[in-house]
Amino acid sequence: MSIIVALLFVFIYNHKIWSIYFTARDVNSLYAVFELMTFGLFVFFLLLALFSVFAFKRVQKVILIFVFMSGAIAMYFSNALNVYFDTDMIANIFETDYREATELIVRPLLLYIFILGILPSILILWVDIDYARFRKQALHNVLMAAGSLSAAVLIALPHYASHSSFVRSNNIALLGSFLPSSYIKASYSYAKKQWVLPASHQERISLDESAVKNPRWNAYKKPLALVVIVGETARAESFSLQNGSTEGYLSQNNLVYFSNFNSCGTSTVISVPCMFMTEIKSEYKRNLQYQYENILDLALKSGFSTHWFDNLNGCKGLCQNVAEERPKPEDNPLFFHDEQFYDEVLVDKLDERIKSTQGDQLWVLHQMGSHGPAYYKRIPERFIQHQPACLTEDFSQCTQEAIRNTYTDTVLYSEYVISQAINKLESLKDTHDTALIYVSDHGESTGEMGLYLHGIPWMLAPDQQTHVPALLWFSDSYLKSRDLDLQCLASNSDNLYSHDNMSHTILSLLDIKTTAYQANLDLLSPCRAG
Repeated sequence: MSIIVALLFVFIYNHKIWSIYFTARDVNSLYAVFELMTFGLFVFFLLLALFSVFAFKRVQKVILIFVFMSGAIAMYFSNALNVYFDTDMIANIFETDYREATELIVRPLLLYIFILGILPSILILWVDIDYARFRKQALHNVLMAAGSLSAAVLIALPHYASHSSFVRSNNIALLGSFLPSSYIKASYSYAKKQWVLPASHQERISLDESAVKNPRWNAYKKPLALVVIVGETARAESFSLQNGSTEGYLSQNNLVYFSNFNSCGTSTVISVPCMFMTEIKSEYKRNLQYQYENILDLALKSGFSTHWFDNLNGCKGLCQNVAEERPKPEDNPLFFHDEQFYDEVLVDKLDERIKSTQGDQLWVLHQMGSHGPAYYKRIPERFIQHQPACLTEDFSQCTQEAIRNTYTDTVLYSEYVISQAINKLESLKDTHDTALIYVSDHGESTGEMGLYLHGIPWMLAPDQQTHVPALLWFSDSYLKSRDLDLQCLASNSDNLYSHDNMSHTILSLLDIKTTAYQANLDLLSPCRAG
């Protein structure tokens, strides 16, 4: 049984491995064919060793059914969407909400599950397997596994230089695609990290107990209202201010767009916490927000009324001291559809919320944005402008052009929402100093290089997933009271920036005096007089 299962995984379930192989290597000679065969045998013996370990009565069938069912699902996402299974991808799977999860259940996935999951599972249940007594079977399994590993090594050694070069060059892709070990290993790593969370939830390390508003605040005549819009799945390539399109909605004065801005990660679960932590990308690790305070905590300590208004799947652990608010269908029926809200709900009554809140304020608005695959559900019908459009979650039913068109419409809708937020803030110019910062958490692939959605490991991710739009807008009174040189900001707008700059720029926008602030990561620092 183990031999048959190993063969099935070599030739069918690990289709992605062969795709990587044939993309990276030419098979145009007899020797190249021989190398291809040795690589296949190497993979076979590795899988045989894995499956041999579990060949016990009442154990093997259960495990193989799990492997076939999970392998069928993993194979669909690996082949159809070019998904690589690492810890971050598993985190995305487990931390997504019900609505997002159901949008991924499409007909091709169900076919994979039936043909490659259910049918093999039925055959496994039906076939009669003879097992020896436990000790004898255990010895047999150990010998089979050891023999298989030895065979894999003996086959690989004569071709070590050639195969090791290929593996090293494609290490992340191969590890993230090799079924079933990729998603099993990643799931184990994710679970291990989650188990340590309860202890780290108890008490977080303070960033700065003495954080206060800068003494300059004594000269400010109006309260501040800063709005931070956390974009979702918007890539710079599709943003009108990036590509020079005249279709966009962002023509406001006092706006600076940063054309060379990179994300911390390629998924929400990484990028959103990273944006609000003071650690730079090379220092940030998943779940760090449960161990250390973030700039929302510093804002609270400094006397800002701090709010997180969410239209997606939460603040990812950032809001332990901040109230996380969500729109309610009964309060916002105009924007509610298909059990979700259009992003306009975030800004519809923004000016009223600011007016009714005392003192200086920080508002974080977390968008639904361009979250796929159901792009068409993210925008009102009047914003579906580019044709042909993809009006289904099943990408196999749409051309790449249609997928890209509807994705582009979602980005344009996000621009519209940003423009509405700016208009609301502009209307408060007599009573408040106002400013807005928008940055997307990561980008999106819409078929380029065969990739869709996001979540590719950062080192492998294409520009579409890591190059994100970012902008700043200020009211006239904010610029004047803070001695901020807008032309200076504009002259630096093509410099290379990233999410590393996000938290320190927000601290600067709030004008908080804290030891956590780093001026070299502040976009405003070179352009303010004091």
